[in-house]
Amino acid sequence: MKTLPEAIAQMSEPMPSYDVTAFYLLGEKVSEHVKVVLAGQGADEVFGGYFWYPRMDAASGSPLQRFSQHYFDRDHDEFLAMVAPKYRVADVTSEWVTDELEKPKADEFLDEVFRLDVTALMVDDPVKRVDNMTMAWGLERACRSSITNWWNWPRTCRRRSNSRKAASFRSRPLRAA
Repeated sequence: MKTLPEAIAQMSEPMPSYDVTAFYLLGEKVSEHVKVVLAGQGADEVFGGYFWYPRMDAASGSPLQRFSQHYFDRDHDEFLAMVAPKYRVADVTSEWVTDELEKPKADEFLDEVFRLDVTALMVDDPVKRVDNMTMAWGLERACRSSITNWWNWPRTCRRRSNSRKAASFRSRPLRAA
């Protein structure tokens, strides 16, 4: 707890994730030995490794309904009840997510979700946390390859084969296959 204020001071913006302080402490120890670290952010997003992806895929409803029940921590009405009247606005979050999920060139619902994860959600949260906490200790964070370049690889694999295993692969995320 004594390092929490130090970690918060290194944040470029509020970061509510539980692992920020852990990354800060890890950066402190690692910086005693090296100046460049290799980060592995993004594999779950690219390869469908989170437990909620199969649940989301199996859910019914609109893409927004399927997505929001696993990502949103409260609905818009609950948000409105929590904030002062002068801060109440239309449901801009649902509008933005709907627009993102409806972008072209996604074959299936999970393709829409994976694209949103790797092009907006992951970039704006986990990557930023790791970057802030490593930079706090003068570390350079290197990534083996651009996560957004990996976006097309799993999608391509799903289309290449008609085998029974490939058919199973197409119907759920990689980790479940």
